[in-house]
Amino acid sequence: MTVKLGINTHFIMKFERDAGLDFCQKIGVKALEVAATGPSAKRYCDVERLLADADERKRWLELYANRGLEIYSFSGHGTPLVPDKRVAAEYSRQFRQACELMEKLGITRMALVAGLPEGAEG
Repeated sequence: MTVKLGINTHFIMKFERDAGLDFCQKIGVKALEVAATGPSAKRYCDVERLLADADERKRWLELYANRGLEIYSFSGHGTPLVPDKRVAAEYSRQFRQACELMEKLGITRMALVAGLPEGAEG
């Protein structure tokens, strides 16, 4: 069995997209878990933009493939259980859009990383 080195794009946020993908290629990363919800998503996966344009989806996939990077899964970062209904609704919207994009791209895995609401104010 061969093990592929992978990384979540959430952890390469210090890089602009192309520089981050180049960095991954340089260090031997083969598989990426692409953050698709939350504040870190747009740099590596602008879900709304990709949903709106099939040609943009094709170009986006080529950015990864041309570097030998497999999109292994999407990841969702957020706080779906937060008491603030607006925040919870925004997470739900982003999650649903990410699922719709996954379907269009043929991506079948998503890891969810959810924060917990505060136990008390402050």
